Amino acid sequence: MVSHNSYNKELAIKLAEELKYEKENESDSSEPSFIKDFLSENPFKIEDKLGSNEVALTRAFGNEKIRLLFDINTSEQQAEPISLSGDEEEDDNEIDEEDEDEIDDESAEQSLPIRCSITIEKPGKGALGFESIIADGVFLINYVSYYQDAKLAGDWTAEADWKRRGFYPGPSFETLDNDVQVLFEKYLEERGINTAVALFISNYAEYKEQKEYMKWLENVRKFVDVS
Repeated sequence: MVSHNSYNKELAIKLAEELKYEKENESDSSEPSFIKDFLSENPFKIEDKLGSNEVALTRAFGNEKIRLLFDINTSEQQAEPISLSGDEEEDDNEIDEEDEDEIDDESAEQSLPIRCSITIEKPGKGALGFESIIADGVFLINYVSYYQDAKLAGDWTAEADWKRRGFYPGPSFETLDNDVQVLFEKYLEERGINTAVALFISNYAEYKEQKEYMKWLENVRKFVDVS
């Protein structure tokens, strides 16, 4: 008769092996140099809690409170974002089969998109919320929304999502006049929200994903271990 714990030990051993492998390939530094460099060169602070998918970058800009909230769980993030610069894409009908093959090869090397909500809050004036996707070092904006209640902007809780359902989110970004799109880009860049920040978020998401994976291995191993 097979014990109901027959696979517990085997699974725990395998998880321990995976964890050991990840630790052996982990950087010796407790904080990677790219994080130290970013914090020394930028006014942003990092808010990161182990066990959470969400990470925030915060800073002050005059009397404004700025918060970039991004989600490392990219597996379910699907979008057809529009570049903030308003550059037009080539017509799919004009792409021949060879071009499609090249695009497929390039896409395999591109980073996964990361959802990022940018909130700019002013005392007594509410907040602007930029719903965006980060891909290959670029912020791709879907909507720019205005909230009289600043608490609703950038809040990803189920309660906040429910309250926002009846709100007008603003026009689709691609429908705005190109000059307006460019000025929004400059508006964000003036506040330090630029390519360097987008690249940092992509790198940090990968770093945090690894940290969370190692913690998951450790927690699950402890749970199934019967010793």
